[in-house]
Amino acid sequence: MANNEFTGKIPTSLLGIPKLVELQVQDNQFDGRIPAFAQQDLRLNVANNRLEGPIPPQLSSQSASSFEGNLGLCGKPMPPCPPSK
Repeated sequence: MANNEFTGKIPTSLLGIPKLVELQVQDNQFDGRIPAFAQQDLRLNVANNRLEGPIPPQLSSQSASSFEGNLGLCGKPMPPCPPSK
């Protein structure tokens, strides 16, 4: 699904695919937050979209390069999120 100029949110219907092991959605125009994927050992690349908010903890072991280019993302492996007001 990479490099397709998709817009909107990352489809939450992907959360229901139990054997999903790799999801490449980089270089699109997805916005909003990253869904809380629960699939074991999922390799995810959401680089170069318009995503924001904290990276879900279950994805924190991914490479930082998988999240780069999203100015609003924060949390491990990216810089920490600002404190809540």
